[in-house]
Amino acid sequence: MLSSFSESLPVLFRRWKTVLVFSVSILTLIPGGLIVNAQAASSDHGKGGVDLHAHLFMKEGMSWIFHGDFNHALQATSWTDKFKSKVGPDTLEDSGMKVVVVSLYAHPLMNISLRQSIHDQIDMAEAFVKARPEWVIAKSAAEAQWALSAGKRVLVLSLETAAGILENEEDLKTFIDARGIRIVTLLHLTADHYGGVSFQKGIKGFASPLDFMKSLVAPRRDANGIRVNDVGLSAEGRKMTEALIRRHVWIDLCHASDEAQKGLIPLLKEAGQPLLYTHTSARHFYEAERVISDEQLEQVRETHGLVGLFPSEDMLDDVGPGVCKEGVGAMAEHYRYLASKIGADSVMLGSDINAPLTGLRANACNEKPFVNYGDLPALWQALRKAGAPVPENLDSMTRRFLQAWTHVKAQ
Repeated sequence: MLSSFSESLPVLFRRWKTVLVFSVSILTLIPGGLIVNAQAASSDHGKGGVDLHAHLFMKEGMSWIFHGDFNHALQATSWTDKFKSKVGPDTLEDSGMKVVVVSLYAHPLMNISLRQSIHDQIDMAEAFVKARPEWVIAKSAAEAQWALSAGKRVLVLSLETAAGILENEEDLKTFIDARGIRIVTLLHLTADHYGGVSFQKGIKGFASPLDFMKSLVAPRRDANGIRVNDVGLSAEGRKMTEALIRRHVWIDLCHASDEAQKGLIPLLKEAGQPLLYTHTSARHFYEAERVISDEQLEQVRETHGLVGLFPSEDMLDDVGPGVCKEGVGAMAEHYRYLASKIGADSVMLGSDINAPLTGLRANACNEKPFVNYGDLPALWQALRKAGAPVPENLDSMTRRFLQAWTHVKAQ
């Protein structure tokens, strides 16, 4: 009898351990986190955090126009470099990021098959985590929490531009159900049958040429006089959004016109989704429809949503005169402003790494430029030095992301 009891002790111990770990994982997902796990209590200030929008595999999305790829040496050597690779396996490791949302993109003029390009990029993500088991691809907040609790780091698959890739039920079964895409940026640079896109600044507005030329003749402006697109969400766009919501897909509002967002936001609120803008900056400084307005920030606050901030001077200008207002100083101004509207815990990184954007220059307040993904630990430190309310423990950012993701449920 005593022998039998002693033999059962290891089994009982494993069961109680499982129950305890499960309880801790669930509690860390509750808004306001009742329990902080041991990993989250780490004091490594240069590591951790969440990137809501990273193009790891841009070569496969943009073909010959893009120089370098994920699995070979980086091509970018200056903060001004565009169309050159800025992230690979080693710099992804060096970044210290705990959660990276991998944005899959296929340029319609650079790919014979958009769908095949997305398949190829997912294959590369799967090959990466197979070769580096300290990383996993998570398909739910619960999976991500389990992985992080085990000391692993997490990739989440996202799609930028639904048109041409998500067109019917079969596409949804393939890319959402089978391949695990969990975030979708419905619209992108050019208007399509799903709806209108936000105008970019200056000549970049011609990315959606017909709508922009129409706006030159009959301009429509927001409350602050900024030119906006009057094309909204189409019936097809609404139908696709509803289908994605039913599949627990988080809808990214970036690139959607203000008018399209008027159609999207009620659908997302009805579904209980926290509003998500994965890569943006503050329209208060950067006067273009492409970035987030004060009215949209208020709705992010109301829904406990998230915003990812660009580390790119192309998207951070006009912060006003002063010492060190360029580079990290400009990013810090945007960071402070966004935090004042939605809370510092809801502001994350939206690197858009490998997009055709500059990084951040060095200046008197920031000795190191932001050139590639391995520079992120230094960037966090420089932002703090410049007065941005970046949390001292970046794992609080990870917990906040998981808390928001748990609310992305089917209707």
